[in-house]
Amino acid sequence: MSDSSTTKKSGTGRLKANPVERAKYEKALDNALADGVEALPAQLRALMMLSQANGARANASTIATHAKKVSDARLETLVRVVSALSPDKRRAVFQEIRAHPSVEIRLPLSLKLIPHLEADILPSLFKPIWSDIQETTDVALRARAMLQLAHLLPNFNADSTHISQPLLEAIGHARSMTNIEARVRSLVALSGYLPPALQLSFFKTILDEMNTTSNDNLHATTIVTIADRIMPATEEMTLQSALRIMDAAERARALTAIIPYVSDDPKDTARLEALSAIGQIQSEEERAIALVAFARHLEGTEATTKGYTVYLEHALRIAISFTRRQLRARAMVAIAPYLTIDLQGEALAAVNSLTQERERASLLAELAPTLPSNMLVASLAVAHTMREQDARVHALTILAHHVPQQARSQTVLDALAAATNLPNHFERVTTLMALVDVLPPHLLDQAYTNALETARLIDNENARARALNLIGQNMPQNLVPRALDITYQIRDFQQRLSALVGLAPRLSKSRKPDVMKQMLVCVEQIPFEYKQSRALVSIAPHLQDEFLDEALKITNQFEDPFDRVNAYLALMPKLDEGRREELIQTTRQLVGQIEDGYDRASAIAALLPFIPESDREQLATESAETLRNIEDDYDRASAISILAPLLEYGKRTNYSQQYDSKILLVDALAIILNLPSQTQRVELLGESCAVWVMQDIQSRYEIWVDFAPKLANLPLADVLLCISALIPLMGSFGGDKLLREVAYLLEVR
Repeated sequence: MSDSSTTKKSGTGRLKANPVERAKYEKALDNALADGVEALPAQLRALMMLSQANGARANASTIATHAKKVSDARLETLVRVVSALSPDKRRAVFQEIRAHPSVEIRLPLSLKLIPHLEADILPSLFKPIWSDIQETTDVALRARAMLQLAHLLPNFNADSTHISQPLLEAIGHARSMTNIEARVRSLVALSGYLPPALQLSFFKTILDEMNTTSNDNLHATTIVTIADRIMPATEEMTLQSALRIMDAAERARALTAIIPYVSDDPKDTARLEALSAIGQIQSEEERAIALVAFARHLEGTEATTKGYTVYLEHALRIAISFTRRQLRARAMVAIAPYLTIDLQGEALAAVNSLTQERERASLLAELAPTLPSNMLVASLAVAHTMREQDARVHALTILAHHVPQQARSQTVLDALAAATNLPNHFERVTTLMALVDVLPPHLLDQAYTNALETARLIDNENARARALNLIGQNMPQNLVPRALDITYQIRDFQQRLSALVGLAPRLSKSRKPDVMKQMLVCVEQIPFEYKQSRALVSIAPHLQDEFLDEALKITNQFEDPFDRVNAYLALMPKLDEGRREELIQTTRQLVGQIEDGYDRASAIAALLPFIPESDREQLATESAETLRNIEDDYDRASAISILAPLLEYGKRTNYSQQYDSKILLVDALAIILNLPSQTQRVELLGESCAVWVMQDIQSRYEIWVDFAPKLANLPLADVLLCISALIPLMGSFGGDKLLREVAYLLEVR
């Protein structure tokens, strides 16, 4: 690789610098770089020739190492085993590392730990890590740190990872909660509002939290809550997390919850594991509850001429194993829709064998939609033999909805006659109302009239108001005056108002003003402002324009800002745009005066539908401030759950902020080339490949075009070692074909 114009320096094997040769090979390298990636072998050849022409000498400096203190060695060891720690322990270790006074210890350990932390807390770490990078005097450490930081950034550069600052702050609040139940409840509430790129990481975080807890109830409840958010990538981890639950009843509950949200293979596993867990439950009562909850997931596994599926066979085995008749009947009824007719008859027989007639009637109600016509007709005889009148009426009412048409008319008449004679007045009203959708038109007036007269006889005014509410939903217009007369006889203003609210939808236009006036009178007579506020909320949807001023006048007198805000919010939809805008401003000022943080959060959340898009960012900022002022973990978790839909409206920030992986890589490469240690340089260049190949192909080559001429300033031995470290980069440019060309180039002497 020399000619007549180059001379060797005796005993060194290195060329003296030669300006003519240098210019020649600089031009050759520039031309090869301009030809693009395809000319990479020519680029490397020119680069090596230029290195020789430059005559650079190797630096033989060594790296001094220092003995570590026990405390520092402990931290380094903790980082190595961090994957075995729970998320909160990982965060604790990270905080301890960040408190270390030496940047040379703090920076590398922080960077090693970051991949094990939750993705959503990374934004808060970028700035202090960058400060550490700028502070360190160890240039090799600085380069390595820049590469590691750059490696993290591409995952958070996409537009989809823009997140609102209030939401980010709420995540921080959730992370800091010491109570695991409050922490997980907050994380679950926030997870649904994260950008898609972060939801997977967040889901894993929640499962990691659960996998470290011994609270099986919390573990199962959390999986039940997040089951509908399972993604293909999280199916297996969710299933494995559920299987970690030790308590059989809680494990069954968690496994049952995930069945509808996973694909076929994990669905089969979840079904089998859930049934296995149900079979292990010691308490018969809990076992029955678990089997009933599981039964609806037998859909698609019904018995066929070929027999029972493994799931149905297992469920049936559990059902018939109960020693208590009541539990066996309840279990058989739950799985009856998937059984053959003969076993449905067994389920009916199990129900009919119960001595408690109310339980029998209740289970018959569940079983009736499943039974064939002949069994339903046979059940009529059983229903008529029930001695307890309320149970008999309940059974007849249910059967009246399901028996064949030829038996329905008489069944309806029997049920109506039995309901009319019920001694308990409130039960009589509820049973009559349960029949109205199957009664023929000529009997409807009779049923409603009977129900109204029965309601009048109810002594307890709360029960009487509830009965009138029930009757008023679909009551014939001709009976409204009688219903109002009975309502006005209620002395308790709160109960009278409740009954009037129930009757309001049935009022004629001419009758509404008098009733609205009576409603407002009731509100004013109710003791305690908080009850008056709730009363205004209940009547607000029914108020007509002429009564809104009176309702606002009552509201303006409330001293407590929370009571006033609730009433204002209920009245807002009834106001015209101008008055509503004025009231919104008043309400927003009042919200700031609410002392209790949870109450203030509730008010802010209720304001959201009335706030234009342009103002929601400010409302989200106010929400974040509210969360800061709540100290109790449980209250803050509840507030986060309420405010979660609003928090995403705040000012948005990108996870990578001002940091750019390409710029960090270029800066790191410049440092690496100037390192005096050949070993460090090669090692760090090898690490740079991971970041380099993450760039798009155009950026990747642009960085190489800038880097290659600078690399030529090193001695040839160093150039060759650097090329060896950059082999993954070379492969990314042209694959195996290009690597073979590089290998051939290195063989040629």
